[in-house]
Amino acid sequence: MTKVLITRPKATATRLADLLQKYDYDPIIEPLLIIKPTKAIVPAFEQMNAIMITSQNVFAALEYHRDNITNLLRLPCFCVGPRTAETAKLFGFHQVTHTDSDGIELANHIHENLPSSQNQLLHISGEHTSTQAFKQLEERGYQVRTWAIYKAEAVDSLTPTLQQNLHDQKITAILFFSPRTAELFVSLIAQYTLQACCSTITAIGLSNAVANALRPLSWHQIVVAESPTEAAMIASLQHCYPTA
Repeated sequence: MTKVLITRPKATATRLADLLQKYDYDPIIEPLLIIKPTKAIVPAFEQMNAIMITSQNVFAALEYHRDNITNLLRLPCFCVGPRTAETAKLFGFHQVTHTDSDGIELANHIHENLPSSQNQLLHISGEHTSTQAFKQLEERGYQVRTWAIYKAEAVDSLTPTLQQNLHDQKITAILFFSPRTAELFVSLIAQYTLQACCSTITAIGLSNAVANALRPLSWHQIVVAESPTEAAMIASLQHCYPTA
């Protein structure tokens, strides 16, 4: 079986690993970012009209606030990606729609579907989150407030198991979903002097920004997904390493 390393935080990595197993890959989970709730409280709004969620990572932290956000669950909830939308529905949001791509596409979707009179949005996010959608919406007259309910803390080491797998050249491909994760991996590889191990590995990045962060290492190849989605990442993997 083709061994595929997943570097996402644990909750999203576990769901992706289950999916990859169905496609006959052998996933290895090594989160490089640890999701931890913050103590941030919901920003005050005179009238809140809609919710914006751009990452699946919010839901683990949002669970800590469940008793205090019943009013939020009734608002229209706009998400990036079908999996984020699916998780939002399972969490309890009543009116969920999504786009398949990135924050800019989401901003366009919100502009097309939310009346200009309902222009106050709450962006539930992490401390290190893309501001694409935020900026696009503010330029169009929306008032967007951010509730950073989690922080993604970088790990400071690689597990002995992963080090051994890299050293033994057992990993065929690695999936990278953010520039920050890619930069961290490059740093940790240098820390353990494992640069040579990457020469047989295909790095698959969510975007050109992710790919650029990976270029300090000499890979077998770097592949950029056709669109910034999980589905496109899996499609890239399947193109490089088809399964029966």
